Amino acid sequence: EVGEVVWSAKYHASCIVGEKLNTPLYLERYGCECYYIYVNEETEGFTKGGFNAAAPAYDLGKLDHIKEYGISTNNI
Repeated sequence: EVGEVVWSAKYHASCIVGEKLNTPLYLERYGCECYYIYVNEETEGFTKGGFNAAAPAYDLGKLDHIKEYGISTNNI
């Protein structure tokens, strides 16, 4: 879902899901839907850094299972 915090296998980092890329090229190339993502990066200080990228759906993992341990996805 748009705005959801997920894990990117490619970047080994948490990311925020953006819009779906509605392009037949991506469906043909990757065989699944692709999304814009914002990849979170660690920075010095109190600001959050990161960069924009695109990722196929199979590269993104839900983090719902860690919520049962009381971990907030906002801090990942």
